[in-house]
Amino acid sequence: MTSLLPLLKDLVPIVMGSSPVHVTRSADLDSSTGQTEGMIRKGAIIKKSDKLCASVMIAHPHTASAVHHHGEQGQTLTKLAPIMTSASERLLYYRYNCLRI
Repeated sequence: MTSLLPLLKDLVPIVMGSSPVHVTRSADLDSSTGQTEGMIRKGAIIKKSDKLCASVMIAHPHTASAVHHHGEQGQTLTKLAPIMTSASERLLYYRYNCLRI
């Protein structure tokens, strides 16, 4: 619980409903994020908080990303969850969320 304390300032308005829900449509995804050959990364919720971000990553088969760091030094909690696998195009679609605590 103590690790979530720094996030409270950003999370309380979301939970309490005092700020509007943020929806990022596919046409509005930000492709100016860091890229790796064979992968496409697009920011969904970025630059809203220095502690929260969400992006979409599309990985082509047989590709890998080098170890890298997101943002300022600190602990990063990530969740990498496959959303869809397309057998015909052989692409993996991932949703990437990170919380800086």
